[in-house]
Amino acid sequence: MDHQTSSTKQRGKATFWKYINILVIILFIVIVVVVSITFELEDLQNFVNRDQKLAIIISWMFLFIASLAFVPTIPITLFLTALMGPIPAIIVSGLGNSLSAMVHYQVG
Repeated sequence: MDHQTSSTKQRGKATFWKYINILVIILFIVIVVVVSITFELEDLQNFVNRDQKLAIIISWMFLFIASLAFVPTIPITLFLTALMGPIPAIIVSGLGNSLSAMVHYQVG
């Protein structure tokens, strides 16, 4: 009886994380679509130059969500390198991917 209950709980937990992963992927796709529709490179460069700390935080969260959803982050890192320079892009990418790896490890 305990084995069946344990098995049912594990299946329920796996289903829950499956839905969470699907939700993260859908959220990422929505963000990419909205950004690509309203994207202006000149405005983005002005924003990065004006509010560099906020741009780093937004980039870090974007990389975290992309990595969490198993989206390759190398193109994002290259784009950040062109906008911010190599050192900030490496730091932001490393932090975002490391945090995502820790979350994946804790989830199982």
